[in-house]
Amino acid sequence: MEPPVNGILARKLALMDDYLRRLEGLPLPSFPQFCDDFFLRKAVERVLQVLVEGMVDVAERWIALQGEPPPVTSGDAVARLAEAGVISHGEVCQRMVKFRNFIVHHYASIDESILYDVLVNHLGDLRRFVEEVQRYVGRAG
Repeated sequence: MEPPVNGILARKLALMDDYLRRLEGLPLPSFPQFCDDFFLRKAVERVLQVLVEGMVDVAERWIALQGEPPPVTSGDAVARLAEAGVISHGEVCQRMVKFRNFIVHHYASIDESILYDVLVNHLGDLRRFVEEVQRYVGRAG
């Protein structure tokens, strides 16, 4: 069963898109500059956390719209989107959820190289999530 187009789902995807555009538009500092800029590191950390929270929220909302039982974990939520064919990169999204869990629970000791790597190399994974869900929801409407 295809989910109906939903305003909450659309708003969450739009927020993710906005946050991604802002991160993608940042002038990319060198790694030493990134490490030296406390406020930039903390801003990137928070925006990445919110983006992955958005991913989980979208997955959970989609599951609810399907009338399915709620997922047991956040990782399960994104895995179920992949199983349903909504997204094509479930394992990558599950790693993003683990990354989010790490920054939430280890906020005092986050390795700058991990944050920098996500900023430089993995925004495309989040962008892909947004675009694939938008396409899928667009087909359902």
